[in-house]
Amino acid sequence: MAWFRSHRERVRERWHLRQARWLVRRRPELVAGLSPESQAFYRRFRGLTTNRSNQLRMRHDRVMRPLELQGLLLAWLASGEPSQPLTSWLCETCTDAPGLLVAPAPYGEAVAVRDLGAVRMHWYRRAPVAAGPARKLVVAFGSNANAVAMTAPCFLQLLSPFEADVVLVLRERPHQQSFFGRDGASSAMARLLEALPTLVPLAVYDQVVTIGYSGGGFAAAVAAVALGADRGVSLGGWPPQGAVTLDRAWMQGLRSALPPPRAAWPDLRLCCSAGCASDIRGTALARATVARWDLPLGNLQTRAYRGCRDHNLLVELQRRGYALAPVVADLLFPDEQTQHRRRLLARHARWRPLTPDGEAGCVASF
Repeated sequence: MAWFRSHRERVRERWHLRQARWLVRRRPELVAGLSPESQAFYRRFRGLTTNRSNQLRMRHDRVMRPLELQGLLLAWLASGEPSQPLTSWLCETCTDAPGLLVAPAPYGEAVAVRDLGAVRMHWYRRAPVAAGPARKLVVAFGSNANAVAMTAPCFLQLLSPFEADVVLVLRERPHQQSFFGRDGASSAMARLLEALPTLVPLAVYDQVVTIGYSGGGFAAAVAAVALGADRGVSLGGWPPQGAVTLDRAWMQGLRSALPPPRAAWPDLRLCCSAGCASDIRGTALARATVARWDLPLGNLQTRAYRGCRDHNLLVELQRRGYALAPVVADLLFPDEQTQHRRRLLARHARWRPLTPDGEAGCVASF
């Protein structure tokens, strides 16, 4: 099985590489106007070992913009030089964000960055910034790998059709630090949520939603309730285990330390892969934790997506042939999910709500 997966990955990489090189030959205008910055960025990868290239990538791919990644990959493809790290990056990009090489999403440099020591927030606004803020804001919490199901440029590319501004919330040492601290105190999350309204004017947006993946999943649910967001989405998120007890008193203390919530009570979506036992258990624990808050939430829904076994739910849905834009619209922006878009889908992503004992109930879809 391991050999089969490795072989399948090599075949996929070769296919994406051939497709990308064909695109460059067919569309020479894509590489004709590459910026000096793109060329200089590519030259930083030339001659590096795989290990050094991966280290350089890790410093960039969590905060890069789609246009920067497009420029890097096009400069490399135009050179015709081999590079296994860039081949892997290209394969990942073409899988998670198929249109990035042709039409990168219009996000400029982060207009503001707030460094809280353990946590950093990057506010990305859709261009042109002069036109004013977008109607929607997505606050995205990174996982223990500082990704929201995929790298930052691919995630921004995914949100581009919804014309939303994005705040990426990343940890300095994600594998060693939790959004909730180590001793049960609410100071870590409280500092983060206190700083967010000073970075981004939440009141100017018609919709504010939060989303988090894995280690950032339950943090997104907590932030939605504490800030009064319209919706909070957890993808494979677990509540913190051990010393941290997120009970009703904890949530009341967190809300009282913040400005008045933006809205009354949010909708919550706690999602996981139906074939991933650990994610099923974590989602059930997350729902039990939310139930202990005894708050009048707008709508609490648990979803176990059928046919999926991987912890990374969004990426597996895409690799199984589902278009991600309708899935994200269903999770974050139901008003964007028009009947016309639904008719264009050949297949619907189906999910089952989880019962209190963690079993999946009847099938539903969007």
